[in-house]
Amino acid sequence: MRTVRVLAVSDLWQNRRQLEELRAAVTHHRPDCVAFVGDILAPKAGVEHASLSETARQLALLPAEHLVFLRGENERENWLEFRHCWPHADRPLVALHGTAHAVGPLVIVGFPCRLGSDASWRRALPKQGNVVLLDPFQSGRKRLPRTSAWLPQLLEQWGQAGRSLWLMHEPPVKALANDSTYNPVWGRAVQKHRPLLVVSGHDRHAPVIHRKWLSQIGASYCVNPGQGLPQLSYSVAEFSFESDEPSLATTMLVEVFPWGTEETKN
Repeated sequence: MRTVRVLAVSDLWQNRRQLEELRAAVTHHRPDCVAFVGDILAPKAGVEHASLSETARQLALLPAEHLVFLRGENERENWLEFRHCWPHADRPLVALHGTAHAVGPLVIVGFPCRLGSDASWRRALPKQGNVVLLDPFQSGRKRLPRTSAWLPQLLEQWGQAGRSLWLMHEPPVKALANDSTYNPVWGRAVQKHRPLLVVSGHDRHAPVIHRKWLSQIGASYCVNPGQGLPQLSYSVAEFSFESDEPSLATTMLVEVFPWGTEETKN
């Protein structure tokens, strides 16, 4: 049996202390993949923050084979500078935007962020694939529809394997956010296609206020670790597969730090 472990985190905002805590968490959990679920950039006032070049260097040095990025509403023009700071010769910069990335048998589907302008993000995306390039002639992507109309074709391409893990910056369920921060469009997509696990971010405080990091839409488990505590909040999901080929996970163990654990079987 093959297992794949994914550590997911969002809303770091170039916070130097949380970047250090993230490195410690990745060193401890040894995930196969670290997923950045939006708003990694754009420092906030009153918090000691790393520069874009330092942020890129620290993230690129994380001891995980795969790193994947999603856009949050704060990844705008700063993403273009971050892209230039990234050590492309040492490891690829993988960005998902209505696309999927395979980590062994695990297929990760990355949703676009519907907040703010995604013009800079799309400008940096490669015309094909997920690896960000510095060549402007090989880069640039059209805007996706604000609906989930792009999703059925992606799921047709990957089959059942595309239903193990979905990442989206905006929570798809109100229980992990509030009326203004959750995304009902993504919620309807989850209800229709029934992924095993959805990990989101964006609403940093709702999980703290409601003491709730886990909810469900039908049979789909939805997680938002938040980022409103003094210590770093993040999730670690371990998926088990019967094959080394892309497929739907048979079991899943989800831990959200510092919150708790949930185990499910497919």
